[in-house]
Amino acid sequence: MAKSRYDALHDRFAAILSGKAGTRYERLTAMTWKALEGQGAEVVHDVRLRGASGVDAQIDVVVKRTGGLRRVLIECKDFDAAKTEKKVGVDVVRQFRAVIEDVGDVDAAHIVTCNGFTRAARLYAARYNIGLAVLKAAQLAQRVGSASLDIGFQAPLSAHVELIHMDEANQARFAAALETAFPDLTVRREDQMSVVSDRETVQFADWVERETLMHARGKPDGIHHAALLSYGAGLSIAGGPPIPFDLIAVRYNLVTELMTQKVVADQIAELVLTKGEEPPRPITDRQLRAARLDRAARGAQARG
Repeated sequence: MAKSRYDALHDRFAAILSGKAGTRYERLTAMTWKALEGQGAEVVHDVRLRGASGVDAQIDVVVKRTGGLRRVLIECKDFDAAKTEKKVGVDVVRQFRAVIEDVGDVDAAHIVTCNGFTRAARLYAARYNIGLAVLKAAQLAQRVGSASLDIGFQAPLSAHVELIHMDEANQARFAAALETAFPDLTVRREDQMSVVSDRETVQFADWVERETLMHARGKPDGIHHAALLSYGAGLSIAGGPPIPFDLIAVRYNLVTELMTQKVVADQIAELVLTKGEEPPRPITDRQLRAARLDRAARGAQARG
């Protein structure tokens, strides 16, 4: 059976015993996402997730991170072994969509291949918001050299909470809890006030900062107002029971600061990733060598 060129490329950076076709391309995809996401994201290859139907689904790559898109599922298709220009068809996208709907709790989903997608696959994926990406070997050994870059860092400054909206009964509970825990009615960043949900417990100021950053994405500099929805979370005062709220209204000033940085590298581009309309991104030998995939937590195979 013919081998994919991605098998040999993978084994230059990580040796595995598996002889299953496509496994090494899946791992290269996972390594690429790990390189781009950084250490703040958990990237796991080959995860079984249980859907609402009670049936387990095998997911090639699962990315989990705090803030932004929190759980991302990736399906990989390596058609290089066939030595043809075969593209991913609409049936693959339909099947992956069915898996996404059954598994649930998915913030984004992508299909990654080395040869591209048929027109029908692109249309279907666009209709159901499934990302399509091409990850393929760099055509030539492209050396990534040095450059001076003007990097813009955009961040919300001086975010102010203007309103915490909740029903009348919960307002009374919240006011009483505040008065008991903080007699001067002043809540400082270090105080024990948290946002509690089924998924996490986050210090109040950190939650507001994170959700404000998400709201600020793609917005121009200036004053903005955001309604940060609770999605069923509650506010806990000094470790007390969570008090449900609807939303937190904030006002923030978004500012971009430019920094000129000299970037020096001596790396070889091994792969090129193209996601949708984004410009191609080279993935270097150094990035692949440094990418360390995470292990699935116990019980992850049964998560629905």
